[in-house]
Amino acid sequence: MQILPLDYSTAIWGAVGLIIAAVFIALFIKNRWVTSNPNEWLLIIRGGKLLKAGVGLKTFVGLTDSYVKFPSKVEQVKFKANNVTKEMQGVVINGFAFWSVYREDDGPFRCYKYM
Repeated sequence: MQILPLDYSTAIWGAVGLIIAAVFIALFIKNRWVTSNPNEWLLIIRGGKLLKAGVGLKTFVGLTDSYVKFPSKVEQVKFKANNVTKEMQGVVINGFAFWSVYREDDGPFRCYKYM
């Protein structure tokens, strides 16, 4: 039985190839892992349909999925309206409205879609 000399170059290149493949896989997984802050909505969308929605959500996003983040705080809108009555009197109305995203069903997705 003859013992062949061990060729270290193929073993080294094989190990280098495995290390490079592991780095690429780790970077791929890291780039597909998405988190949102505790004051942000995170929506996961696939094919125009909502998959997941949540505030402070942490999840893995698939290759064909897209995601969007937006604030979950209560918003305030101020407005001012000027008008004239029949008697040619000026009327000024100042007001404000508070609104937030409807948390039930597909409320966050409708907010994203129509805003």
